[in-house]
Amino acid sequence: MSTAQDNFDKGVQLRLEGNEAFKKQEFKQALTHYYNALLHLKAVGGQKEEAKFKQQSTEQLIMIYNNMSNVFAKQERWDHDLVKKELAKIAEADKLMDQKEKSIYRAMMAKLAEEKK
Repeated sequence: MSTAQDNFDKGVQLRLEGNEAFKKQEFKQALTHYYNALLHLKAVGGQKEEAKFKQQSTEQLIMIYNNMSNVFAKQERWDHDLVKKELAKIAEADKLMDQKEKSIYRAMMAKLAEEKK
């Protein structure tokens, strides 16, 4: 059985693998890694160790949502329902941290592109 630390480490590893796929412009693979990273990081700690991992997990989740929004931007996928849901999650993630300029910018770019269509 995986420990909370194992789940956290796996989530970070998957985020980094997504980053590598993104650099190679393998956007579908990048999104797959990011989604799997989300699954691991959202499960970190459970109820027993939630406080221990809350800050670290939140920071990782925000990076992942930023990365996902960047993939969507590269793919120009503004009108897809999934993208809209993810952009809503980015907006929610922004409420968790003060360092949110990048995700706000990307969310606004998505909104502007959507309005042009």
